[in-house]
Parts: sequence; C-alpha cells; structure tokens
Amino acid sequence: MRAAGLALLVVAACRPLPPAPLVALHDDTAGDRVGTTTGMLILGMAGDIGGGGWGAAFRVRQQVSRSTALGGEVLIGRGDDGERRDVDLIAVRALGQSASPDHGWAALTYGVGASWMSTGSLAINGFAGGAISYPNDYFSPYLQVGVAPVWVARRGDRYGDTRCQGDGCEIEVAAAPRSRLYLLIDGGLVGHLGSRGNRLGVDVGLAYGGDDGFFALSIADSQRFAP
Repeated sequence: MRAAGLALLVVAACRPLPPAPLVALHDDTAGDRVGTTTGMLILGMAGDIGGGGWGAAFRVRQQVSRSTALGGEVLIGRGDDGERRDVDLIAVRALGQSASPDHGWAALTYGVGASWMSTGSLAINGFAGGAISYPNDYFSPYLQVGVAPVWVARRGDRYGDTRCQGDGCEIEVAAAPRSRLYLLIDGGLVGHLGSRGNRLGVDVGLAYGGDDGFFALSIADSQRFAP
C-alpha cells in the first residue's frame, strides 16, 4: 500500500502517517461582506502512485469582520491499512482566513483540529500559511503554501506493508503514526456560477513530512448567503 485517506488528509502510507491537515482553499483570498455565511461540500481523494483513499468534508465559514472570516469543518474518510483492511477516519477543524480589505489578493490562513482513526490513533494538528489569488467575477486562480505540525496524542494499533520478492515475502515491521511537521502546498481554480453566490472549485495539493509525502485532489461546491 502507498497511501489512503481523503481529500484533505492521509490515513496511512508506506510508513504509517498521521492525518495531515492539508486545507484545500477552494476560494479566493478577498473578504466577503461582513455577516456573509458560506457553506461548502468537498469531495476528493489522497494518495500516491501506489494507491489512495477517498473522503468528504463539510465546511461552514462566516465573515466576522472586514478582514477576517472564521469557521470550521467536519471530515470523514476511508482507506486501507497496508494489509487490505479498511481504516475509517473522522476529523474536525476550526479555520480562519484574514486579508487586508485594501489588498484582497493575499491572505493569511490558519486553523487547529483533531482527527481519530479506527486503528485507535488520535492526533492534534495545527495549520498556518499564506495564499494569493486573482479575485474576479468569473474564474479565480489561487496558490497556498503553509506548514502543519501534527502531534500524535495516541498512537493506536500498529500496521504495515507486506512486500513479496521472488519466491519469498519480506514483511516490514509494523509501526504506528509518529508526530511530525508537514510542508504543504496547494493550488486551484474557483468558478463563479451565476450571480447568487454559488461557486465550483477544483484543488490539487501536495504534502511532505520529512521522509514521505502524498498528493490530494478535490472538488468543492460552495454557496454564499449574504445578510
């Protein structure tokens, strides 16, 4: 097995990885009118060339001031543990985005959350980054770069790969996820559908954790509700 996870985080890989909070932006960086609430449904997958998993997230955000939007999301996912056994994942996250009203092409992004896997693993994570975009009324491209520390509070059950060579099989020593720091990058495009606040986005992301990494691909549909 190479990797398993959902649109925004990985359940496991050739080395068991803690879920990485790769927060796909799926939006431009400009702030909305104060009081605007946005709901977003995200579907996608994560993995590498050797395999992957799938998942979904629901995100809600509100513009609380001219410069800052705050919200949260719930994620669920399913992959395998390297021995073809399913691994389920549930994660929650609080998110924020801040941009100067006079420079809407750039923003700070940040968040904190927790994730649980059916192996018994529990991880606490943070995220901090910056994003740039080209806000307009048609198609808005963006790029986001950040870092994400992940602390594994409970390692849970061990698991690993079995690799066969020739007539024999070499069984790798089972392990459990370890705390680590991820470097993250993602980019995408958001299209504005009509004039009633509906947007459709696609995002591609990469995460690197020192000795292993993964890619993520997701799509999202969002709806804005202005006051």
